Amino acid sequence: MRIAVAMSTFNDVDRTCRAIDSALQQDIDATIEVVVADDGSEQDAVDALVAAYGEHPHVHLLLLPHRERGWARHSAMEKVLALEPDYLLFIDADMVLDLSALSVCVDTANRESAGAVVLRERPFSSSTNYATRVKVFERMVINNAGAQMGSDAIDAARFWTLQAYEESGGLDPHEISFEEIQPTIRYRRRGGRVVRAEGLLLSHDEKHVTWENLFGKKSEYFAAMHTTASREEQGVLDMVRRWYPFRRVYYERANLRAYRDNPSLAAGMVAMYGGLTALAVSNLLREQLRERRAG
Repeated sequence: MRIAVAMSTFNDVDRTCRAIDSALQQDIDATIEVVVADDGSEQDAVDALVAAYGEHPHVHLLLLPHRERGWARHSAMEKVLALEPDYLLFIDADMVLDLSALSVCVDTANRESAGAVVLRERPFSSSTNYATRVKVFERMVINNAGAQMGSDAIDAARFWTLQAYEESGGLDPHEISFEEIQPTIRYRRRGGRVVRAEGLLLSHDEKHVTWENLFGKKSEYFAAMHTTASREEQGVLDMVRRWYPFRRVYYERANLRAYRDNPSLAAGMVAMYGGLTALAVSNLLREQLRERRAG
């Protein structure tokens, strides 16, 4: 059995090395191939990666010119597909797999006759400022969902059988907004089965979050959201159903208890979603105005 793990990185050597090592050290009887697409990092970072893994027989480094994360990830996935693995997984360079992650995913896919598996994340950060704690809390809330995927779910399946991933159409390098969830949406629309694995299998370093960088990053995503929507077969109702207040995961019993026990963080999460909603609407109206003027 062969499993390929893909990731992209940019000027983040330490976290990338931890992610690579967590994939190579998996407790599973399989050949693990790791594909790392470097999106034009500074030379010192590139040299460090080459020194650490350049001679490793199962680590494939793709040293690319700086362009954009979506293109780097797409390049990694193209290499993964060329390796023709039985299963594939894509993660971010700031993620670390639990030792049993791949074993659990393979077992889950086989047991549930699923083509794709969602890995629940364990968010963490060494920063303790309020915005970071709110972001970590929000990610914990999102992971308190049942095993089955509802129509309003925004979870991106990261673990796939090769056949299912190809049937999904894969990641679109032209999409830089909400692109990770699109293969999952397409695959489910075509009748594919996607399930969540039990347990927290993936640690995700949220790093240091400020309101400024959070809203700045989301503003870029929302500005490009119309591009993703135009390339996908999604109606307005589909998109609204997945918008923040309409996702059922927020009303799970475990999450209601979490809000009660952490009122300050819950209030911060509501404020964050309110601000992001306003930002998304303003971007949408601006785009519509631009299109009317152009027409």
